[in-house]
Amino acid sequence: MTEAAFFDRDGTLCHNDEREERFRDECISRWAGHAFELPYDKFISAFNALGARYPSLRGADTPERERDFFYEWYRVILTGEGICEGVDEKAALLTSRLWVQAKVLYPDTLRTLDYFRAQGVRMGVISDTGRTLEHTLRALGIDGYFGSVTSSAAVGVGKPDPRIYRAALEALGAQAVRSMYVDDCGEEALGARKLGFTAFLIDRAGGSGDEWTIDSLWRMAEYHARGQRREL
Repeated sequence: MTEAAFFDRDGTLCHNDEREERFRDECISRWAGHAFELPYDKFISAFNALGARYPSLRGADTPERERDFFYEWYRVILTGEGICEGVDEKAALLTSRLWVQAKVLYPDTLRTLDYFRAQGVRMGVISDTGRTLEHTLRALGIDGYFGSVTSSAAVGVGKPDPRIYRAALEALGAQAVRSMYVDDCGEEALGARKLGFTAFLIDRAGGSGDEWTIDSLWRMAEYHARGQRREL
């Protein structure tokens, strides 16, 4: 019998708002005088550079300090594009517009969460992110669904380290063998499965077709419903 369902955040429950990312890229392109894009390697390079320059912010332990970190991160991005004038004001604009708020739910998220809540299944979020995890869920309007939220910043380790999954289980008072989990990262889904979770990899592009890869969050609800019928 399933007593709990846990979800990753980014790529599972929600994704970055493409409109807000276009706003960012258009602003920086205009300020820099050349086309700006932010591929993953540039994102990480600025992140790592900032960690070396501002080590006290790199391990931000409050939402306010995390916001400060991303303000400084935008300053690194802007100066890296050759922008010299009004950097503080421009970084403040991007931070206020994009920090926490710039995420959008997938179309199947609310339906899936409503299903599990109606079934009396407790829910939690496990995410490799900062202390703003609860803030982002609140901004998305889904914080009320979850009895626990577990971030890597709070636990001190990220997935697939077993300690973060165990912290989430403890916070919800659940057992792995009676819990489900879903993540858009295969290694992180496997980490949960090794502990006894019924764990799925979500691949909205279609996936490999194996029994633990799903192309929609709703497939997780369907799997649960089939199990419920077998128990009757």
